[in-house]
Amino acid sequence: MKAAQTKVCVLIFSGYNVRAIVAFIRTLSSIQIEFGIVAVSSEDPIFRTDYSKNVTAVRECKSLDKSDLARCVKETQSVLASTALLVAPSTEYLNRFFLSQRDFFTGLGVLVPLVEKHLYELISDKKPFAEICRDMGQGVLLPQDIEWGAPYLYPFVAKPIRYAGSEGGAERPIIFESEQQFIGFSERCDPAEWYLQEYVYGRSFYLLYYFSRSGEVTKFSMENLIQQEGGGSILCSRGSDLHRSDCSVCYENLFKRLGFHGLVMVEVRGQHGEYYMIEANPRFWGPSQLFVDAGVNLFVALLNDWLELDCTVERSSPDLGAKYFWSGGFLGGQGGGDVALFEAPERSSEILSELGGYLGADVLMRPDTFSLAAEAWGANE
Repeated sequence: MKAAQTKVCVLIFSGYNVRAIVAFIRTLSSIQIEFGIVAVSSEDPIFRTDYSKNVTAVRECKSLDKSDLARCVKETQSVLASTALLVAPSTEYLNRFFLSQRDFFTGLGVLVPLVEKHLYELISDKKPFAEICRDMGQGVLLPQDIEWGAPYLYPFVAKPIRYAGSEGGAERPIIFESEQQFIGFSERCDPAEWYLQEYVYGRSFYLLYYFSRSGEVTKFSMENLIQQEGGGSILCSRGSDLHRSDCSVCYENLFKRLGFHGLVMVEVRGQHGEYYMIEANPRFWGPSQLFVDAGVNLFVALLNDWLELDCTVERSSPDLGAKYFWSGGFLGGQGGGDVALFEAPERSSEILSELGGYLGADVLMRPDTFSLAAEAWGANE
């Protein structure tokens, strides 16, 4: 007699990267996968969505405390009647914590769908990944590094060498447009923790991948049009075909050589067929709703890989014209405010005039999350 297969459900830690988590939950709901949500607190935005009913535990500590998280895991297992849980790789801080405590969480019955810790950090840390691209990434273009103390040609960028963040966020790259601005930074920063690069002009793209453990690659791409000032969240983007280009092949080959599996986004920037690597992120991304709507669902690829499912990942005709929009990010109530357009200034008025066509793609202005969208607008009355 064949032994009964253990039911595996999905575990989601919410409170941060809300738009990506919502896109993931919509995917789970569409293919009827059971899931439980661990809320960061009673103020978690998830309580103001239709998914409040799926909250199975609430954290008592804002910091990542092992005993508190173990309690939340056990409560979720009890509610879902499942001893095996696949944790969503939703934020950088959570991912690094789970990798550092992988044996502990494995002992609790939690599957962590990430590569081993060293490889994860090699890809996620900005300087080490740039060095890997230089050494192994045949065809990968990189911005030129700038020596500290050398004559500076403005604008240029300072990037943290490695991730050093908290659950609420991490240091972001900083663009310097004047000597006065850079002097203030250089007086307070540690050059051992930052490196300098030339600023790359041109269009911004995300190359989006899921590399399965069996070697299959699911991919899509998006062009970013508007971003919050200072390297904040993407506010407006559209589908692209860059993932069908030779540029994408370079990264696909690189990740295969590294033995990588899982989700990863590579940001590239440039024009006229020359696109420079900006950074890579092996986790959920804020604008994930775009690939869900486009019909190339990388979340389903992950679920198929780890839950041994056979759900449809890609529609026969993906929508390269799919749009992504987050109106709340323009508003002060959710950390919004000033924004930056990626294309040339002469295109700014044209892009802004096209925004009306993006409103229907608002990630939160949908029935299941309408209260969150309304809250953002209400904060600005």
